[in-house]
Amino acid sequence: QLYQLWIAEGFIPDNNEAITEKYLEQLINGAFVDAGKRSDISRINTSSIPGSCSPALLTVAFKGEFIISPIMDQEVRLRENSIIPSLKSLPSSFLSSLLNLYTLEMPFSYIDHTADEFWKMSKLRYLNFGAITLPAHPGKYSLHPCCSTEEILGRLPNLQNLRIWGDLSYYQSLLSKSLCRLSCLESLKLANESKMPRRSNTILAEYQFPPSLTHLSFSNIELIDDPMPALEKLPVLQVLKLKYLGRKLACSSDGFPKLKVLHLKSMLWLEEWTMGIKAMPKLECVIINPCAHLKRIPEQLWCLKSLNKLELWWPEPKLRQQLWEFEDKEQYGIQLYPYGI
Repeated sequence: QLYQLWIAEGFIPDNNEAITEKYLEQLINGAFVDAGKRSDISRINTSSIPGSCSPALLTVAFKGEFIISPIMDQEVRLRENSIIPSLKSLPSSFLSSLLNLYTLEMPFSYIDHTADEFWKMSKLRYLNFGAITLPAHPGKYSLHPCCSTEEILGRLPNLQNLRIWGDLSYYQSLLSKSLCRLSCLESLKLANESKMPRRSNTILAEYQFPPSLTHLSFSNIELIDDPMPALEKLPVLQVLKLKYLGRKLACSSDGFPKLKVLHLKSMLWLEEWTMGIKAMPKLECVIINPCAHLKRIPEQLWCLKSLNKLELWWPEPKLRQQLWEFEDKEQYGIQLYPYGI
């Protein structure tokens, strides 16, 4: 496994395993590595690092791209290019010296605090801890749904921005239960990218969204069931973008208490939209594209003093005429597209 790792990291010319074995033998001959078990043909299966070599190897580590150090006299299988004794935190002074590191193996460490410098380790490819708490990522974080397990997301409690892309229907049961682990998540984008030509079958009622969400968007996901009952109880949601193929949209009383922007895409069959009393009290902007079958705008919408933009694409002719003749259309920022139709 060590040979394969060195080759994968580009340390070995021409990907030659014989050269890899030669390098390891040189480390053993130089007393940097003690040979452990060997096979019947004298190939090395395991090894350990002499304690006396630790200072020298650590010095090399800060100047190079990998380090090897012992773990409390335990024999280590040949598979790591970075093994560090058990720690409880990863301070900036430590991480800033390892910016070229490719692999960090700390299986006996349970990290409570990790400095922001962690995200500067751009070459890091492999990470293994007993447990680790990572700082909030400075930008947006992308994951495939197969990697969005409770165990993985549970190690990112401070994550604020996340994009999950892939076959969301296939991983529905996995994803729907793991998102709640992200207690600090503010922005979430779910993008369906399936290699199969099947329709997305995302069931929002099964999802446990973190209550901290302020921005939520769905891309290439055609929701069949009314999404409002599953989303309207999110207490601080401000921006919602989604695609819905149903005919009815119902917002309950007191639903979406903080929502400011509602962007409804591909509303090909929407006929009825209702709002309960005090629903969406903070709403500022509504975009519906298209809305060729929508018969009327909910009366509750005109009670919102915060509303300053209502953008409708391809509205039903009768509704278009009603809105053109609406006395307060400038107050609500009513915009109808395309022009002249």
